[in-house]
Amino acid sequence: MYEKIIDNESDILVDVSDYGDITIGEVKDRYIELSGKKFSDPKLLGLQRKGFIYIKTKHDNIFQEKFVKMDEVNIERQGSLLNTFDESYSSVTEEIISRLIDNFVDDGNMNSLTYQFNMFDMKGNKVSGTTSNNFIANGFLEAILAKHNPRAEDNEHYDEENYYFPINHKLYERKIVDGVDNLSIFEDLLDYYKQVGVDEATAKEFIIQQAAFDILISNKDRRINSTNTIFLVNSEQTIPVNIDYGRALPFTFNLEDNEMYESMSEEKWNEKIRELSINETGKDGLISAGLNMKENIEFLQENGLKRIKINVKRLQTDLEASCERIKILKPELFEFAKIKAGMVLSRLQNEMISELWEEYHEEDNL
Repeated sequence: MYEKIIDNESDILVDVSDYGDITIGEVKDRYIELSGKKFSDPKLLGLQRKGFIYIKTKHDNIFQEKFVKMDEVNIERQGSLLNTFDESYSSVTEEIISRLIDNFVDDGNMNSLTYQFNMFDMKGNKVSGTTSNNFIANGFLEAILAKHNPRAEDNEHYDEENYYFPINHKLYERKIVDGVDNLSIFEDLLDYYKQVGVDEATAKEFIIQQAAFDILISNKDRRINSTNTIFLVNSEQTIPVNIDYGRALPFTFNLEDNEMYESMSEEKWNEKIRELSINETGKDGLISAGLNMKENIEFLQENGLKRIKINVKRLQTDLEASCERIKILKPELFEFAKIKAGMVLSRLQNEMISELWEEYHEEDNL
């Protein structure tokens, strides 16, 4: 049974009196200024620098809790981000995709997290990134499909006898990443979800709906990256959640491309967006072993796809506002953000992708 567990709208206010050393955030002009504990959590998976911050309010010891992902490498990791904007500024992509999610009127049973683009100031070091609410509800642990979650050990509910990384990664690679037909991938995923504790009906609907969502946003990362398949687990239930969209809408953009896109005529710009938006090879999402996108969409339709209802009119307004906000915060990302927003709208207009969604009209539902 579907249960709404992620709240993107409400501020999460916490009393930090007994939290010990924390990273404090204070909103100043265009930046969130960070102080206190050095920002970074070594137990968080992935290359990005990420962790929790606590933003000051007008009340002593009451802070707004936010999860932050920065557009730079985790100080606890070795590695680097490529110089392309698509690799270096996943925050822009997650901002744009989040505005799409905001305008889902009905998306089946997906609990989806949304992100907001922000700029951070760490003692003069200005870094872009995102903020989001903590999606891990009280009493739950975060479980990752084929990867141990080291944070689980710090939770009072942790029980080492339970499976917090239930699927062997090599098995996942063989059956999911290297899977050759959609039915086998779907059945194996369903089996994995049930092993984690998701009831069969919920698992079926979530897998299909998330696969449709990933086609909408051209998310090629979900299938090859098992750490993007996430669940919330407690002693009574397991709830799949939909997060991490930073590798959606892929295309190569460099700093010097700003001038080219700025000078394009509207007609040429729209033509370029259409070219960037559609790749019909079908490698988007977990259910993507078909020869092309059409075959993958047909499989979803045959297995219970519920069309996602989208308020397109409001989406257009929200995307424009997002791009303008990014322009104010970090001007060199404006053209990049505009292209990402244009790609979202262009994909919705594609004939094949239109099978995944339907438009919601506010005036018809007053």
